[in-house]
Amino acid sequence: MGGLKWNLEGRPSFRFGIGINAGEVMAGDIGSSQKAEFGVIGDAVNVSARVEGLTKQQKTDILITDSIHDLVKEHVEVELRGETQVKGRAQPVRIYALLRAGH
Repeated sequence: MGGLKWNLEGRPSFRFGIGINAGEVMAGDIGSSQKAEFGVIGDAVNVSARVEGLTKQQKTDILITDSIHDLVKEHVEVELRGETQVKGRAQPVRIYALLRAGH
């Protein structure tokens, strides 16, 4: 809705992409004693990043995977977008476009 208002006001529009996945990760400080940053690594993180990269191709802002859909399916409206192969993963990932939340 905010993007539409901006367009009506003559402002440039923008889009964003979010990929949401659930799974086990390793979280903590990564780096050396001189320079460390908090980070997360693992298959679940990689899948999230790959799914986020599909939002433009899928023409939607938010994509979720099966693991998230299983957790929230009673509270969201989604559209199944099918299964897709993501880099670094042998099995395809089922993705859904998030249409509405909180109903």
